[in-house]
Amino acid sequence: MNTALKLSQERFDAQLPLPVSESSQEETRAEWIFNAVEQLVRFGSDVSFQRRMREPQGVTVTDLALAVDEHANGRLEDCKVHTAALGWLISNHLSLVESNRPHANALSDQVAQFLAAGGQIKQLPGPPRNSAPQSAQPA
Repeated sequence: MNTALKLSQERFDAQLPLPVSESSQEETRAEWIFNAVEQLVRFGSDVSFQRRMREPQGVTVTDLALAVDEHANGRLEDCKVHTAALGWLISNHLSLVESNRPHANALSDQVAQFLAAGGQIKQLPGPPRNSAPQSAQPA
């Protein structure tokens, strides 16, 4: 019986804590921020938003490049650069985005035609967040 108690205690001690669940508002906020950053960095387009009872606001790609410069220069402390040179170096893929814009426009037109013909696009659920690793069960 003592062996069974020890095994039970070892299993209990080895358990991981339950995953922390985020509220739906926090998940929505995190997803919006991820999409906005992707729109700025990957697609090279500005982001605009409006909060309740306030004027519309936004972040441009140039603002992002300057913020990257300020961050990098703050880390270097002695540099005083007022242009977005470093930010543009870090975001050098923007020229690639522009070169692929005709392909993106063609794809967008095909999707619009598909939707106009009655097609539907569904978003499938992703993998679960904070899933605990599965351990092998002893035989």
